[in-house]
Amino acid sequence: HHKRVQAVSSAVSKVEAQREVLRVAALIAQISGGISSVERATMEKLATGFGLGAGAVDEAIGEAQAVLDG
Repeated sequence: HHKRVQAVSSAVSKVEAQREVLRVAALIAQISGGISSVERATMEKLATGFGLGAGAVDEAIGEAQAVLDG
């Protein structure tokens, strides 16, 4: 699991693309019945690997929820 997170973290270098990866992850998690603690932890590891700030995960989750709320 950790190696996969590292692979994604190193493969996506542009900040906007990194934020988009987090948004998509949040959207998939929301659709699958809400964001579990494991999903959130994985998103936090991605954000850390990307070098994004602590608020990046909450921001991505908020944006995903806004999409679903229409």
